[in-house]
Amino acid sequence: MTFAKENYEIKDKVLVFRPNSDSLLINEAKRKGFNTILLDSSNDSSWTFDYDAHWNCYGHEKAAIQVSDFLKLILISNYFMYFSSFINVISIKQIFVND
Repeated sequence: MTFAKENYEIKDKVLVFRPNSDSLLINEAKRKGFNTILLDSSNDSSWTFDYDAHWNCYGHEKAAIQVSDFLKLILISNYFMYFSSFINVISIKQIFVND
């Protein structure tokens, strides 16, 4: 994580952790400034095959939905932050123009 932080812009990077990942690792990633997603499989049937720990199609689908939802929240949040700052600039200009 230190290498990535020192060599890359991390504010637009998201580390995705599989369900039941080590909370110490996730907390360290957050402390270093990474955005994180901890996938949640608690309300679902098994994400893995019976014979090994690889995800099945269902697991991949559920992971994709959760990552997609997270990214949509970021986009919406950034849009509203940009839009609200744009409105504030317009409001300030109107105050000075009207004086």
